[in-house]
Amino acid sequence: MRPQQHTAAVPSITPSADTAAAYLEALAGIPAYIRKLERKQAASEKSVRVKTQRIAELEGKLRRLEAENAHLKAKLDLDPGR
Repeated sequence: MRPQQHTAAVPSITPSADTAAAYLEALAGIPAYIRKLERKQAASEKSVRVKTQRIAELEGKLRRLEAENAHLKAKLDLDPGR
């Protein structure tokens, strides 16, 4: 027994000037979309830099306040009038 071969009718698509124009029109928006994505990426990267810097500032402030708090607690412990 031979295996059956399936043959499907393949539609013949003959490109026309209108088809080519439609493809080109659809592709025309791609450069603008890519530029938009590049702007969004640049803005995101800037945001990350700014937030990273702010986090570093806040961590430094936290360390200073913790040191000041420890110093004040030590002064209270030494205060005989307490």
